[in-house]
Amino acid sequence: MVATENVLSDATAVELGLNSVQLGIYASVLFMVGVVFSENTEKILKLTNSKILYLMLVAIYLITLILMPVAGLLLGIALLFVRYAAQTVYDNFTSVRLNTVIESRYRATTLSTYSLIRNIPYVIFATGIGMMINLLSAKTFSMYFGILLIAMLLIYFGLSRTTTLRKL
Repeated sequence: MVATENVLSDATAVELGLNSVQLGIYASVLFMVGVVFSENTEKILKLTNSKILYLMLVAIYLITLILMPVAGLLLGIALLFVRYAAQTVYDNFTSVRLNTVIESRYRATTLSTYSLIRNIPYVIFATGIGMMINLLSAKTFSMYFGILLIAMLLIYFGLSRTTTLRKL
């Protein structure tokens, strides 16, 4: 998710045709969407089981990636907003989950460490992601990235089928 937050969403917005002023408006509205979903994370968490919510957020994230190549301007921007909303809820959901299992005296350090570890794949692959966006286009890379993530999830669930699926 870090790659889409830091590179892919902005590159896609530019590819969809936003100019610099529109990109600024898009960023402001995107931030407000994040605020709304951040403020309502607790309500969203109360609506469903945390495992089902996690799977729903991942599914929404993947669908927004895969549908991007067929999206025009309006659908593309809508998909970016939906993806950002899902990412915001996912980030808050993760923080809430960590807060429930970590003693308060270790919480700040653990959350900081989690944030750093979460950014490692982006740091390692940022140049490659940029090159792939340049080669394919942001919208096409989105689709392939979504397919790659689905394949990785299927492999994970296939390899750990006996333990993981029982837990769900």
